[in-house]
Amino acid sequence: MYVMVAGLSLICCIAGIAFFQMETLLEIETAAETLPEPQQRELLLFLMERLRSKGPAFPEPRVFSNEQIQGWIEEDEEDMRRFQRGT
Repeated sequence: MYVMVAGLSLICCIAGIAFFQMETLLEIETAAETLPEPQQRELLLFLMERLRSKGPAFPEPRVFSNEQIQGWIEEDEEDMRRFQRGT
């Protein structure tokens, strides 16, 4: 199986035979959801490779300290307690 992308058009071919053509992102997303998981992973890797080769580098992941994360959790839990009390 191979996938050929031109703009937002997508043609899926198996053994050289085109089975469908999609014109909108919604059609492509819907078709991708029907793929078996290994083919979804293959499609994701294909798209990531294209994005890496055509655009600026992705930003590095942000790093948060354990204290900062714990503070967010405590704040969120306090917000939930206030919500449940109705205050």
